[in-house]
Amino acid sequence: TLTNAAGCDSVVTLNLAVLSQIENTFDQIVCDSIFIDPSGNSYTQSGVYTLVYPNENGCDSIVIWNLSFHTIDSFLIYDNETLYTVNEGTYNYTWLDCSTNSPIPGYHESWYRPEISGEYAVTINDGFCQVTSACISVLKEKIEIYPNPTLGELYIKRIGTEEMTIRIMDSMNKLIKSFKSTSLITPIF
Repeated sequence: TLTNAAGCDSVVTLNLAVLSQIENTFDQIVCDSIFIDPSGNSYTQSGVYTLVYPNENGCDSIVIWNLSFHTIDSFLIYDNETLYTVNEGTYNYTWLDCSTNSPIPGYHESWYRPEISGEYAVTINDGFCQVTSACISVLKEKIEIYPNPTLGELYIKRIGTEEMTIRIMDSMNKLIKSFKSTSLITPIF
């Protein structure tokens, strides 16, 4: 009760509604190199990020992003007729034939030895993230050089008709002859 300027009692009623702030926490595993939240903010490192927004009532709405950046290296090495991933640890591997973009049945190791020429890739999955490597070209040419030894003509016999560059070098690594061929049997001299 209050007394007004005329000396009379005045009653003031205050209806107060206390609205609580809203707080949401999101745990996010990020498989890419950048995370963009719904407001357009971008993040490139793991960490806890707190953002305050006004909600529809004008109160604070707090959003907490607990970001964990997780990357899988998809680099491949081709050595000794075998493709290798550079990852160590527990991963699921699916080798792919790039010409059909389909999995190669039965091959789920960190390495793959192609039986035929082609382009190959691998999909690597660790249970959280998945990445697919670039396609790697593998040429599995079988060649036979005959007759050996020879004092005359020399031939290269091969399987396949893809264009092949043939370079003949001497014992000092000097180029003697270079040419392209698509023949199954190519005379050298």
